[in-house]
Amino acid sequence: MSASIEMADVKEQRIRIKFCFMLDKTAAETHRLLKEDFGEQALSPTRTFEWFKRFKMAGNQWMIVNILVDRPHAQLRK
Repeated sequence: MSASIEMADVKEQRIRIKFCFMLDKTAAETHRLLKEDFGEQALSPTRTFEWFKRFKMAGNQWMIVNILVDRPHAQLRK
């Protein structure tokens, strides 16, 4: 990550990445959108794919926990 990218921009981009992930966009589509919005300040494609992987793993962990404890997803978030 470039030192010139401000932390606020990184957080904003992470939020947008998660939003796109939840809309079933691909990491490549998401990176293209980030480049349109942030230009040279956009996260690298590698970082975008890493965030997608983290969100996917987090979702899979919730599914595993739901199966193991036999609770609906909504009950675990309370």
